[in-house]
Amino acid sequence: MSKRSSWRAGIVALFALSTAGCHMGLAAVIAGSATSPPAYRGNDLARELGPGHVRTLGCIDVGLKVEERPKGEHLELLLGNRCAHPEAIDMRRARITGYDFEGNALDVALSDPRGEIEELHLGAAERAREIIRLERARRLKKICFDLKKVAPDADDARPDPLCLVRKVYTFDAEGS
Repeated sequence: MSKRSSWRAGIVALFALSTAGCHMGLAAVIAGSATSPPAYRGNDLARELGPGHVRTLGCIDVGLKVEERPKGEHLELLLGNRCAHPEAIDMRRARITGYDFEGNALDVALSDPRGEIEELHLGAAERAREIIRLERARRLKKICFDLKKVAPDADDARPDPLCLVRKVYTFDAEGS
């Protein structure tokens, strides 16, 4: 088995396990395995997802996608460390606001019934991916993520909120 197909098999296994719930710790194990993916380079996520889906917090690029699934809206969280040293990120600190079709603001939360979302240390030039169900996100027109406080080592990071607008079964970056 080639190194690339071994890496893909690990990602498939991670995705299969992630559909049952949140496994931030498992993402770190996969990211640090012996058959690791190619090194992350700055702006890889922006090239893959489009710049409207990504915010940079110090060394960490945070990519977000939301899609509707039978059990509710789910966030696909993609992380990339553009630096040569590990960096911390804590998605519990994200402030998520949804807007209904009348423009009313509603609090949205990451679903974490087993308390598995915790501060993650992303290794140098590594990537991570996680799927997390969003609570109170049904039938929203727009979901905005305020990420200013999720990277404790990037105190000066003040990115604009990342807002995604509902299309048919997925959300697209606002203004796209």
